[in-house]
Amino acid sequence: MIFFSFGPSGCPCRDKDGDGICSDQDNCPSVDNPGQEDCDADGAGDLCDPEGDIDIDDDGTCENLGECSLLVPDQFSSIQAAIDAAQEGDRICVLPGTYRERIDFHGKKISLVGIGGPEATVIDARQSGSVVTFSPGEGPDTLLEGFTITGGFSIFEGSGIWIKDASPTLRNLIVKYNRIDEESTFAYGGAGIYMENSSSLLEDLVIEDNGQDPPYDCYYEPLAIPGGGMYIANASVHLRNVTIAENFAGSGCADFETDANPNGANGGGIFMRNSTATFEDVIFEGNRAGDGATGIIESGWGGSGGGLYLSYSNAIFQNVDFVGNRSGRGGSVLGDGNHTSSGSSAGHGGAIYVDHSTLQMENVRFLGNRSARGGDGGHGYTTATFGGWAGNGGAIAVGGGTSSLSITNGILAGNWTGDGGNAGFVGMTCQDEVSVEDGQRGGKGGNGGAIFATGGEITLTNVTFHGNRCGKGGKGGTVQPSAGHVANGGAGGNGGSGAAIYSTAAVTLHLLNVTFSNNTAGAGGPPGEVNQECGGTGSPGTPGNEGEGGALRVANTTAEIRYTNAWMNEPQNYVGLDDPTGTEGNISVDPEFVDISGTDPLSWDLHLSETSPLIDA
Repeated sequence: MIFFSFGPSGCPCRDKDGDGICSDQDNCPSVDNPGQEDCDADGAGDLCDPEGDIDIDDDGTCENLGECSLLVPDQFSSIQAAIDAAQEGDRICVLPGTYRERIDFHGKKISLVGIGGPEATVIDARQSGSVVTFSPGEGPDTLLEGFTITGGFSIFEGSGIWIKDASPTLRNLIVKYNRIDEESTFAYGGAGIYMENSSSLLEDLVIEDNGQDPPYDCYYEPLAIPGGGMYIANASVHLRNVTIAENFAGSGCADFETDANPNGANGGGIFMRNSTATFEDVIFEGNRAGDGATGIIESGWGGSGGGLYLSYSNAIFQNVDFVGNRSGRGGSVLGDGNHTSSGSSAGHGGAIYVDHSTLQMENVRFLGNRSARGGDGGHGYTTATFGGWAGNGGAIAVGGGTSSLSITNGILAGNWTGDGGNAGFVGMTCQDEVSVEDGQRGGKGGNGGAIFATGGEITLTNVTFHGNRCGKGGKGGTVQPSAGHVANGGAGGNGGSGAAIYSTAAVTLHLLNVTFSNNTAGAGGPPGEVNQECGGTGSPGTPGNEGEGGALRVANTTAEIRYTNAWMNEPQNYVGLDDPTGTEGNISVDPEFVDISGTDPLSWDLHLSETSPLIDA
């Protein structure tokens, strides 16, 4: 159809697009644009000038789109359609909006950019699979930038971003609310991002609230997945200015009928195996490993490494914070008649678990991390079971003789280990002529309020340990013997030792210019009682032993300690070695920090005050 309008002289003129403007005066004669928008004032209307400038947010300011090759949704209705049409080296620009689709780069060397930034530009898979896939072939010149990646769902791995045999660059992204199927029977992990055989750069990312929700039931024997935020395998990656927060590994499953998989998974924030990584200006906050299952007749261990789990890997950390991460809780036995299963142990390493790996850390802080509580033992009519042990290493747990940990310029403050689980109750009904066994022991409180090591080498230089503590022992089992019978209460569990550092099993320890202050070992657990309501008698159990070594509790350890200060650690500074105070520059004085009031380690100012005796000491 041919339209006619009237020009400035009042004469009729041809109007090809019918927008009321003569074609010879229309800055976009083939597209209806009565407003004649031309943000960059180059004479070509915005709707006919996809490579030009566009006022995306209607604020009167042009956004520079001069480098865009393809534009979504102006030229292509979907992101995937633009990817399919793109040639090598193209730059696809995506305007703000929510795009409900999944995308695959198909190995192309292209850039995909959300030009309004991640808060305004969202790719939502709506639980239909992985949101973004990098198939074999993409290199560092393939770029994903400026999006929120959400709504991913997978029965395997990589619900948010899946990378295998590829090394794309990821920049300025928010990866959140992606899930692995809670009933998955085969999964590697990485609900947020899965990376295998990759050497990617991740820069300016937020990886938040990704993981595997607890299973509904155990009928299909689901597996708990590791690496809620990321799973990194056989890779060499660099993370710069990345926040990894509130991610969670899968929890175990146990019920009365099924021999399921009760143990929680490792690595709430990141799980690494056979990999190398550099972490630069990174925050791990509020991540958690999977909890062990609580069941009627069995329970599961908690997962380790709330923030990060490393297995046969090497990592460098520069300017990194670990705040409020925790390991998985040990599962409890609920109690239904007599049982053979005890409460299970919690996972180790509230922030980090190190398995046959090497860590080099500089300018790092560990604040308010914790290993979890042990599970409670099962109750029974004539017998009951032990409480589970708490996790070790409130901040860091180092396992394996080939592991090593080096920290230069670090703060470990307000970290703690969990309490031991309580033993079960014996004698649930009053039955004549039925004897009951003595109560069982409560679980042990966790060792190593800040650091726990069972092998390897630890080197600490210019490091402060303040306000770390160990958990208390669990309560011994209470008994209720029937008339004419005798049963004794169970012993309380021992409190955790080594509130700052606990080391054993051939650890080599090097300390230079380290401060230990106000760290506290755990209290012994209370004894089990004797309930005489059914007419039986007996004696209460014994309390658990108090923990030892507010600063250090070592065994089978070679220790070199120089220019180190230990002050007000409870119940004593050093156990397992001769007190080094007075030799090699080691002292015991109040460090006089600027502000250690309150209970929140984030509010403490651990700089030295002007009057501190440690200045130039």
